[in-house]
Amino acid sequence: MQKIFILSNALIFAMGLTACGQEPVVEQTEEAVVEEVAAPDPAVLKEVDRAAAMMAMELGSGASDLAYYLPDGIQLDDGKESIDNGLQEIMADHETLPEGLSITWTPHGAGIADSGELGYTWGRWSNFTPGEDGEIVETFGKYVTIWKKQEDGNWKIAIDIWNSEDPQE
Repeated sequence: MQKIFILSNALIFAMGLTACGQEPVVEQTEEAVVEEVAAPDPAVLKEVDRAAAMMAMELGSGASDLAYYLPDGIQLDDGKESIDNGLQEIMADHETLPEGLSITWTPHGAGIADSGELGYTWGRWSNFTPGEDGEIVETFGKYVTIWKKQEDGNWKIAIDIWNSEDPQE
């Protein structure tokens, strides 16, 4: 009976402190464990982008797109009115590319959200196409790619956008 009395008085005292806007004092017998979580490293995502570029140079941009785009990825082509919505439309675009086209790009920067789920890369690209006279024609510009980390830890392209630069500027 005395235990119940002491326990109920302690509870009433704690409720009274809470009602007054004060927290009851509770002793902790164990130290709180603070776990430091390292921030996501954007350099990792730049390396993924470089690997995609290397695959495009070695095997063609179609192979790179198949390997790195999400099935519902979006491609916003420079100078094209329509939007390629999904990998199927992106791959259909490859059928319209000029024969002998070589695409290269170099990431210059990257960032990853604190959650580690989304990131971006940005940089410069160049396309080299054989002209009618046999001369190689270079076009170039800038790009931004939004990446999404998959459950298996791999990064896939969610959205890719680029713009051309006028070589005469």
